[in-house]
Amino acid sequence: MFTFVSLVACHDSTLDEEQVLYHYDKFLQDARELFSHHVKDGDIYYNQKYHTQESIEQFLSNYMTETGVKALINELFVAKEGKLIYKEQFQHYLQDRRPIGSEYREDYYHIVRESVLNPGLRFVDGDEVDIHEENGLILIEGEQIPIYFYDETSMYAKEQFGRFGYPSFDQLSISVSLVKDGSDYLVEQFTVKSS
Repeated sequence: MFTFVSLVACHDSTLDEEQVLYHYDKFLQDARELFSHHVKDGDIYYNQKYHTQESIEQFLSNYMTETGVKALINELFVAKEGKLIYKEQFQHYLQDRRPIGSEYREDYYHIVRESVLNPGLRFVDGDEVDIHEENGLILIEGEQIPIYFYDETSMYAKEQFGRFGYPSFDQLSISVSLVKDGSDYLVEQFTVKSS
């Protein structure tokens, strides 16, 4: 668990924050691929495109360090029968045949809210986080960042987002450490907490 830095408008002027945030956002955008291309084999689901350690390492090598890749694999996957399959909570979500939005069905947002797959992470603005360098790492940290998915009074938005378990509002606390590698920034560690 991380101690999050209180949000103040203090940014390190020696860092190219725009580039740091660009690489971070590109990582978030592409990491969503890890929970897609679903294939069912017997009673288990896996990602048809990324289901081996090697394929995931190759895919993430432009975004993450080796340590970061291993941590993300451990967060989302488990090895079974020679391939990496989705962890239990993702299996339950994909196996549940009840209609989306059913009061008994596991909601999508519930299973991704404290992972790199949380779509709200891409709503975080650079002004809402503290970006600084510490002990050779570049840190992006923010606490209780407000995320608005939809207007609660909009019945259409509530129907579209609500049926997947999205709240109209959430608060995210994030801690990301990156390593500069030439002109790139690679994610070493990633933590998100949802309120």
